[in-house]
Amino acid sequence: MPLGCNNLSTLEWLLTVVGSSAAVCRRCIRSAAVLHAGRT
Repeated sequence: MPLGCNNLSTLEWLLTVVGSSAAVCRRCIRSAAVLHAGRT
């Protein structure tokens, strides 16, 4: 994806990637916390 071609769609794409990554991180952290609590 060329950066200079369409800045708006690039920005939207970045926001989508960051948003989905944050959601995955939260899910992983939550499941890790549950596993840790179960192990204790």
